[in-house]
Amino acid sequence: MPITLNIKILYALAYGGMASLMGYVSLYYKSLGFSGQQIGLLYAAYFLAALCAQPLWAMVADRRQKRAGLIFACAIGAGTASAGFAWGSGLGRTMGLLILLAVFFSSIGPLLDSLTFHQLKETGRHLYAHYRIWGTLGYMAVVVLLGKAIALTEIRLMFLSFSTMMLLAASGSLFLREGRVQDQGAPRPPAGFQGILRVLRNREFRFFVLSIFLCRSSEAAVMNFFPPYLKSLGGNETLVGLGWGTAVLAETVVLFLTPRWIERWGARAFVLTGLVASSLRWFCLSRVDTPLAAVMVQLFHGLTFGALFAGAVTFVDRLVPRSLKSTGQALYASLGYGLGSILGSLAGGRLYDILGMKSLCLISSGTALLAAVIFVTFVGKHNTWKEVN
Repeated sequence: MPITLNIKILYALAYGGMASLMGYVSLYYKSLGFSGQQIGLLYAAYFLAALCAQPLWAMVADRRQKRAGLIFACAIGAGTASAGFAWGSGLGRTMGLLILLAVFFSSIGPLLDSLTFHQLKETGRHLYAHYRIWGTLGYMAVVVLLGKAIALTEIRLMFLSFSTMMLLAASGSLFLREGRVQDQGAPRPPAGFQGILRVLRNREFRFFVLSIFLCRSSEAAVMNFFPPYLKSLGGNETLVGLGWGTAVLAETVVLFLTPRWIERWGARAFVLTGLVASSLRWFCLSRVDTPLAAVMVQLFHGLTFGALFAGAVTFVDRLVPRSLKSTGQALYASLGYGLGSILGSLAGGRLYDILGMKSLCLISSGTALLAAVIFVTFVGKHNTWKEVN
């Protein structure tokens, strides 16, 4: 099997696993009787574990210059951890399994991104979205079908679906035949934390990560509670699946058009569009009163995730040194996405209990707008974001 096709299938399986887990886990928590604050704590524990694990996996990847074996190990570990949810349901046990799952699962995406950019080389990097779109298609198919299946059976079916996706992903990684990622004549990657510090010394990278951190905080605060919010408006698990499916359908359209647009307008414009659209999305969600209206707001996801994610990973790839691609992607994912998810989960859980979903959406809208202001003010003023080191 050609490695390009194999990578596309791995994207579909990895994000199909994400759909199984993240699409319905808040409903699982609610079925166990957890409060909003406890749910926020569980999300925060997951993202904190991911924050710690992602840079470590990335350092191993950059030093070994091999990704396939690490993807296999992460998929096996994540699938095994997920199977543990079949026994026990207390808060402590749930948190322990969630942390173990995060250690393995959270790094599969960044490892795939790094592998994909290497395969595309310098001239084909704008085609990244044509690979990543397979993840979106996998997510959409699984989240819609699983929603219908859960409505007919029980919520724990999500863990069986996740473990199945991980087993298939592990099997698929065995067929990867990757060469060494380091280019001829490229400097050897700095060892360990020296590489992390080298990336973090870049001023624009720091402000970029801060913007992603704030935007992701706003997203986590709201979307962690979107399924129970939709049910409170009169929806059910099938409609929850339709809501997620609508979101990833919009994402699919954007990712399909991204290769043409990102070369014309640049990664910075994509990131800024996603930040502004996030502010609008949370504001609109604060105004809805019916489940169908909430589902329609999910169309913003094409910009708030599709454009933002494609722009962000391309931005990082063009900014950091060639020998530190995995480290750069992992720092973006862990400090921006991961740390933002922790803050958003903790604050969102507390605010959800105290103020309710509509006020939480308004606060998140303001937070995303602040992220856009920081980004447009401090990132890309001298166009250093276009450079390939």
